[in-house]
Amino acid sequence: MPKKQDTNTKYLSMKINSEEIFILKKVLKQYLLEQECLAYKDTRTIDVYPIYERLKHIIALYELKNPSDLGK
Repeated sequence: MPKKQDTNTKYLSMKINSEEIFILKKVLKQYLLEQECLAYKDTRTIDVYPIYERLKHIIALYELKNPSDLGK
């Protein structure tokens, strides 16, 4: 039987580029809107809301450091 692979180091070394971050933000925003509409939930009570907020802050910091990438 094969030995189990340690996934912790695999995910810790994973890199994500800026384009993927912007795509992820759009996906999370769409998910939040769907949850609000379909489940009649307040945005702040949806499980993914804290992640979405952190992602918005990461993107804001990225845009401050890379102003030439604005408008993509």
